Amino acid sequence: MERTQDPKPDIMVTHGPPQFHLDTQSFRSAGCPYLAEEVARVRPRLVVFGHIYVGYGREDVVLDKVQRAYEEVMAGWAGWEMVIWMVVLAAWSRMRWFLRGGQPRAEKLTAFVNAAMVGGPANELQNTPIVVEL
Repeated sequence: MERTQDPKPDIMVTHGPPQFHLDTQSFRSAGCPYLAEEVARVRPRLVVFGHIYVGYGREDVVLDKVQRAYEEVMAGWAGWEMVIWMVVLAAWSRMRWFLRGGQPRAEKLTAFVNAAMVGGPANELQNTPIVVEL
């Protein structure tokens, strides 16, 4: 039996954010850890969500081993050994970027967009649309 790969989407649209990406509410991460795992597996170019109004904005992230280690430490799933490993991975990654002459290629970035439009105590329309070019 031949194994086929699942198609990998360029864009994911969800109701709420993945954990640790524009999801901070009352100084804690309110995003979904399972969604974060799926985003890391699929590595789309764009992830759009809302729901956590205070997280409105955009962040561009390279979903690599360094990011994965960071998220495991932040989630409390890993200890000091992973922090040390994360530093080693980050140093190696930066050295590779430097030798290649710059920043990561655009196709390696994932843009996270929290497109929440309302906010404040009365949930009034406050935020402007975010335009993303792929």
